[in-house]
Amino acid sequence: MPTEKRTRLSPLHHLTDICDRNAAQGWIPERQPFASGHQAPLFHPQCKCSLEVQDEPEPTPESIPRF
Repeated sequence: MPTEKRTRLSPLHHLTDICDRNAAQGWIPERQPFASGHQAPLFHPQCKCSLEVQDEPEPTPESIPRF
């Protein structure tokens, strides 16, 4: 499966900025840029956010088999 990534906001993140828009995207394909146009943090000079990567997407309610 393709690798996905998402922005993790820093615990020190207290202002609304471009990081919030990027984090709101959730999981996106690894090669897709974030809403800001960046591929990964740092999104601005004082950015403390991080990148989280996963090899398989998280299951959605629709993808979980029902018994």
